[in-house]
Amino acid sequence: MTIEPDSPPEFRQLRLAAAPFAFQQPVYGWGEPEEIVRSDQEYSLIFVVDVDHTKVLLGMKRRGMGVGLYNGFGGKRDPGETMLQCAARELYEESGISANEDALYHKGTLYTSRPLKGGAKGMRKQMIKISVFACFSWTGVPIETEEMTPQWFDIDKLPTQRMVS
Repeated sequence: MTIEPDSPPEFRQLRLAAAPFAFQQPVYGWGEPEEIVRSDQEYSLIFVVDVDHTKVLLGMKRRGMGVGLYNGFGGKRDPGETMLQCAARELYEESGISANEDALYHKGTLYTSRPLKGGAKGMRKQMIKISVFACFSWTGVPIETEEMTPQWFDIDKLPTQRMVS
């Protein structure tokens, strides 16, 4: 069985060699295509990398999904916002730093699934789209916010066992 009718339009443009899962059943755990509903809500995810490219700024979630775990910064796109504007706003709201002009780089798009809210376990899932950005230049100093507690980590020593997956 393929998921071509339900696959994101972005996948349909790619050759199979470029995206091996684009026209096949996604990874184990996604469920059958008829069990997946595509969300209209889009999300941003930003990773701040220091000038030497040796450290990354992560935030420990203080509330909501993933509380107590580390992640990049990001969140829901507001109506009328571009994903770039969403990324810049979320980075500021969650870390107190502002990306300098032209300092956010779109690195890719991640599609993942999660159970539909209010659905029984093992039932229908929602596919969400996350635009992933890297930020290499910013203004300000990271501060703790209601959402996150920022902390720098060596890129080769990320707290993978304590990160949102």
